[in-house]
Amino acid sequence: MRRATLSFFEIPGSSPTELAKFFEAVFGWASLQVPWEGPEYVRLLPPPTTEAPGGGILFPDGSGLVDRLTVMIRIEGEPLESVLARIVAHGGSIVLAPVTIGTSGCFARFFDPDGNSFGL
Repeated sequence: MRRATLSFFEIPGSSPTELAKFFEAVFGWASLQVPWEGPEYVRLLPPPTTEAPGGGILFPDGSGLVDRLTVMIRIEGEPLESVLARIVAHGGSIVLAPVTIGTSGCFARFFDPDGNSFGL
């Protein structure tokens, strides 16, 4: 039986160490320099979760919700606006201001300093 599961994500960055500092400042994620013979590699260490990773496919209808591969990050325990303010303060940009998604909560999109797409 064929089986394929989501296990990991990698984010391209012109300076992995500097981009890791962005994720630490915004989300509190620790990072770890990975020694190997290839290009600079920094592993992000978000907090563990019991929720399995999942995914979805959304038609890009021009609404700005998703128009390219986007890594989703769940925010709990603080207002979304606080996180968005830290993103801007540390060099990211907001591409979609918070919108309500049914009864699930709010969604916003941002680009990190290297232009990678994320949803909150």
